[in-house]
Amino acid sequence: SPTPVEDVDVVHFDPTETEKWHDEAIQVRLASLVPNAKWSVKNQARMHAVNGEPPYSSIDDAISKWPETATAFVARLDDAGRIEFVAPYGFDDLLRLLITNTPAFAGRIDVIRRRAAEKQWQRLWPRLRVLLPSD
Repeated sequence: SPTPVEDVDVVHFDPTETEKWHDEAIQVRLASLVPNAKWSVKNQARMHAVNGEPPYSSIDDAISKWPETATAFVARLDDAGRIEFVAPYGFDDLLRLLITNTPAFAGRIDVIRRRAAEKQWQRLWPRLRVLLPSD
Protein backbone atom coordinates (compact mmCIF):
# COMPACT_ATOMS: atom_id res chain seq x y z
CA SER A 1 0.00 0.00 0.00
CA PRO A 2 1.19 3.55 -0.61
CA THR A 3 3.23 5.26 2.07
CA PRO A 4 1.58 8.45 3.31
CA VAL A 5 3.45 11.59 2.33
CA GLU A 6 4.74 13.14 5.53
CA ASP A 7 6.79 15.91 4.03
CA VAL A 8 7.68 17.57 0.77
CA ASP A 9 11.35 18.26 0.16
CA VAL A 10 12.18 21.15 -2.13
CA VAL A 11 15.79 21.59 -3.18
CA HIS A 12 17.27 24.36 -5.26
CA PHE A 13 20.68 25.77 -6.06
CA ASP A 14 21.23 29.50 -5.60
CA PRO A 15 24.79 30.54 -4.68
CA THR A 16 23.63 34.18 -4.22
CA GLU A 17 21.22 33.39 -1.33
CA THR A 18 22.91 30.90 0.99
CA GLU A 19 21.50 32.06 4.33
CA LYS A 20 19.20 29.57 6.05
CA TRP A 21 16.55 32.28 6.62
CA HIS A 22 16.01 32.45 2.86
CA ASP A 23 14.99 28.77 2.76
CA GLU A 24 12.78 29.31 5.81
CA ALA A 25 11.02 32.21 4.06
CA ILE A 26 10.31 29.97 1.06
CA GLN A 27 8.92 27.31 3.42
CA VAL A 28 6.56 29.85 4.98
CA ARG A 29 5.34 30.90 1.53
CA LEU A 30 4.79 27.28 0.46
CA ALA A 31 2.94 26.54 3.72
CA SER A 32 0.62 29.45 3.03
CA LEU A 33 -0.13 28.03 -0.42
CA VAL A 34 -0.46 24.36 0.65
CA PRO A 35 -0.90 24.29 4.43
CA ASN A 36 -1.55 20.55 4.79
CA ALA A 37 2.00 19.63 3.72
CA LYS A 38 5.15 19.67 5.84
CA TRP A 39 7.62 21.60 3.70
CA SER A 40 11.40 21.35 3.84
CA VAL A 41 13.38 23.73 1.62
CA LYS A 42 17.14 23.42 1.27
CA ASN A 43 19.42 25.46 -0.94
CA GLN A 44 22.03 22.94 -2.02
CA ALA A 45 24.51 25.80 -2.53
CA ARG A 46 24.81 25.99 1.29
CA MET A 47 24.49 22.33 2.25
CA HIS A 48 28.19 21.57 1.63
CA ALA A 49 28.94 23.49 4.85
CA VAL A 50 26.45 21.35 6.80
CA ASN A 51 28.11 18.20 5.43
CA GLY A 52 31.69 19.47 5.88
CA GLU A 53 32.53 19.24 2.18
CA PRO A 54 33.89 21.57 -0.49
CA PRO A 55 31.23 23.73 -2.20
CA TYR A 56 28.93 21.97 -4.64
CA SER A 57 28.99 23.21 -8.22
CA SER A 58 25.35 22.50 -9.13
CA ILE A 59 22.20 20.76 -8.00
CA ASP A 60 23.34 17.61 -9.81
CA ASP A 61 26.68 17.71 -7.98
CA ALA A 62 24.93 18.21 -4.64
CA ILE A 63 22.56 15.29 -5.18
CA SER A 64 25.51 13.01 -5.88
CA LYS A 65 26.76 13.87 -2.37
CA TRP A 66 23.56 12.87 -0.55
CA PRO A 67 23.88 10.05 2.03
CA GLU A 68 22.05 7.08 0.48
CA THR A 69 21.90 5.91 -3.11
CA ALA A 70 18.17 5.21 -2.82
CA THR A 71 17.39 8.76 -1.69
CA ALA A 72 19.79 10.53 -4.06
CA PHE A 73 17.32 11.59 -6.73
CA VAL A 74 15.04 14.49 -7.58
CA ALA A 75 12.30 15.19 -10.06
CA ARG A 76 12.13 18.59 -11.71
CA LEU A 77 10.46 20.26 -14.65
CA ASP A 78 12.58 20.95 -17.70
CA ASP A 79 12.14 24.05 -19.88
CA ALA A 80 9.36 22.35 -21.85
CA GLY A 81 7.46 21.47 -18.66
CA ARG A 82 8.30 17.75 -18.77
CA ILE A 83 9.36 15.84 -15.69
CA GLU A 84 13.08 15.16 -15.64
CA PHE A 85 14.86 12.98 -13.09
CA VAL A 86 18.32 13.50 -11.68
CA ALA A 87 19.48 10.20 -10.22
CA PRO A 88 23.28 9.90 -10.15
CA TYR A 89 23.07 6.33 -8.78
CA GLY A 90 20.01 5.27 -10.74
CA PHE A 91 16.87 3.77 -9.23
CA ASP A 92 17.95 0.15 -8.66
CA ASP A 93 18.54 0.47 -4.91
CA LEU A 94 15.28 2.34 -4.41
CA LEU A 95 13.30 -0.28 -6.33
CA ARG A 96 15.11 -3.16 -4.57
CA LEU A 97 14.37 -1.58 -1.15
CA LEU A 98 18.08 -1.33 -0.40
CA ILE A 99 19.75 1.33 1.71
CA THR A 100 23.45 1.74 1.08
CA ASN A 101 25.79 4.70 1.20
CA THR A 102 26.93 6.93 -1.60
CA PRO A 103 30.71 7.34 -1.99
CA ALA A 104 30.46 10.75 -0.27
CA PHE A 105 29.18 9.09 2.92
CA ALA A 106 31.49 6.06 2.96
CA GLY A 107 33.18 7.46 6.06
CA ARG A 108 29.97 8.65 7.72
CA ILE A 109 27.91 5.48 8.00
CA ASP A 110 26.73 6.58 11.46
CA VAL A 111 24.78 9.41 9.80
CA ILE A 112 22.90 6.95 7.59
CA ARG A 113 22.13 4.62 10.51
CA ARG A 114 20.83 7.60 12.51
CA ARG A 115 18.67 8.81 9.61
CA ALA A 116 17.19 5.34 9.10
CA ALA A 117 16.36 5.06 12.80
CA GLU A 118 14.93 8.59 13.12
CA LYS A 119 12.78 8.19 10.02
CA GLN A 120 11.79 4.65 11.05
CA TRP A 121 12.39 3.36 7.55
CA GLN A 122 12.43 -0.32 8.51
CA ARG A 123 9.16 0.02 10.42
CA LEU A 124 7.54 1.72 7.43
CA TRP A 125 8.97 -0.75 4.92
CA PRO A 126 9.62 -4.11 6.65
CA ARG A 127 11.24 -5.60 3.52
CA LEU A 128 13.83 -2.80 3.43
CA ARG A 129 17.41 -4.03 3.69
CA VAL A 130 20.22 -1.89 5.06
CA LEU A 131 23.57 -2.82 3.56
CA LEU A 132 26.34 -0.66 5.00
CA PRO A 133 30.02 -1.25 5.67
CA SER A 134 31.12 -1.50 9.31
CA ASP A 135 31.28 1.87 11.03
